[in-house]
Amino acid sequence: MLRVLAVDDEKPLLEELLYLLRSDPRVLSAEGASDATEALRRITRALETGPEGPDGIDVVFLDIHMAGLTGLDIARLLAGFARPPLIVFVTAHEGFAVQAF
Repeated sequence: MLRVLAVDDEKPLLEELLYLLRSDPRVLSAEGASDATEALRRITRALETGPEGPDGIDVVFLDIHMAGLTGLDIARLLAGFARPPLIVFVTAHEGFAVQAF
């Protein structure tokens, strides 16, 4: 069972993604963050309590293009942790898809 955090600064897209994730029986929980600051706060709390803790996050669905810190910035920060969550990049911009890899 997966614990998921979805991050997107466009509310309708975030709500649709959360709806789809919550409909999947493999997803234990799906929470949303509408900006990078909120996402980092939740991810940091999850990493502090450990992967099995109550705030644990297994997968982050991460919008690449956001105001302020981008999804790529967040991914770079997460790469520095010993056990970061898996990342699934979400974007409607074709050019960003190549950058993510």
